[in-house]
Amino acid sequence: MAAVAYGATRPGAAQTQPPGGSSPSLAHEGLTEQSVMLAVSGPAGAYKLEAVVVRPAKAVDRLPVVLLTHGKQRSGADMANMRAELMLPQARDFAHRGWLAVAAVRRGFGRSDGKPGVATNAPYAKCSLPDLQRYFAVESDDLEAALRAISARPDADGSRMIALGASVGGGAALALAARRPKGLVAAVNLAGGVRLTNAKGELVCPAETPIAALASFASAKMPTLWVYSENDAVTPRENAQQLNDRYVQAGGLADFHVAPAPRQDGHFVFELPEGRVHWLAALDPFLRKHNLPTWQPS
Repeated sequence: MAAVAYGATRPGAAQTQPPGGSSPSLAHEGLTEQSVMLAVSGPAGAYKLEAVVVRPAKAVDRLPVVLLTHGKQRSGADMANMRAELMLPQARDFAHRGWLAVAAVRRGFGRSDGKPGVATNAPYAKCSLPDLQRYFAVESDDLEAALRAISARPDADGSRMIALGASVGGGAALALAARRPKGLVAAVNLAGGVRLTNAKGELVCPAETPIAALASFASAKMPTLWVYSENDAVTPRENAQQLNDRYVQAGGLADFHVAPAPRQDGHFVFELPEGRVHWLAALDPFLRKHNLPTWQPS
């Protein structure tokens, strides 16, 4: 088993950065946007995560926090080229709804600490239940550390925080929820999943194993929103349904949605404009249901 293939950023997106790795100008009407390096800490000590922070410009009170995170690109080079600014559209979607939105890049990706192009979960990319449980849990280490750092901000309401992840990041969001960190009240899983392949791109691990790994995080006992697509190449609809059923049967709380097939691979529902239309449509009633800020129904 040589490779793990999973979607994270739509094809070509990692190559959209300015020459020399400089950040694009951050400006959007009604919002304040900032590129930062989050100073976080974990069991192994302090480290930094690349992030962008977006908030309503006129907000004066502490804001609920959403932490957004990406999936995993296929190649080490694309992982190294990952940038937090690629998640600005999604962060703006939340900021316009009244959130302090933080899009964070995990270790091994982009400018975050770790070895460039090597995810910290790499040693656990194996076709066994304990390894894949650890695979997603390791990624959630960065999410938990980021939430601790963000909750200390004077503009953050650390008692109302949610995590949203795509692909491997969706699995990491579920793993984070299972830890029940202080202040986390909900998680959003967009196309969460993983495919283990060989060097030729051939599947070498049956879907049952990652399904079992993700379903094991049902101990979260907090609201979760799940959105998959009809044409997800990593987690087909029948697999997503099976995963959701097992999660709920194990006691997990999940609001499950299947989005219509976009023209491109539906695994990129997080990034594709066609995908965003559908997961945002599912997000708003989910937030209202749990008394969290969003647009008024009108």
